[in-house]
Amino acid sequence: MCDRYNRTKGAGTIAHPERHPFFQKLAPMVKLHLDKSERENGFIYHHKVPEELPVIEKKQVYGLATPEDFTLPPHHPLWTPEAYAAFEVSAQASEKYDTKASAAQEEIAPVQEPDIAPGKIPQPKSTKSDCTIS
Repeated sequence: MCDRYNRTKGAGTIAHPERHPFFQKLAPMVKLHLDKSERENGFIYHHKVPEELPVIEKKQVYGLATPEDFTLPPHHPLWTPEAYAAFEVSAQASEKYDTKASAAQEEIAPVQEPDIAPGKIPQPKSTKSDCTIS
């Protein structure tokens, strides 16, 4: 970009940003980040997905655990169809919302606020706070 800036016509053509130490330090850093992002994007977006799943060896290899087939654990004896039926969510939800509706209908008393004249804001007795930062 510095070379392209030098080739443009108009004001500032005597400046040579490619010779400035800032741009000389910046160029390798930008190139490093660009190469890294292109390399990582190549791994992510251009990696071919295999047509068939590879077969995993069941034989133990040195330093690796032997792969085992996944099996679901057995159900706990307390979880029976009767236990699942006891979770009647719709009845509990309707009771919960009914109590909220009745509470909203109650009259709320207004909060007593002190009268403060305009321009007469009470100042604290001391500016020292009890908070300490350690």
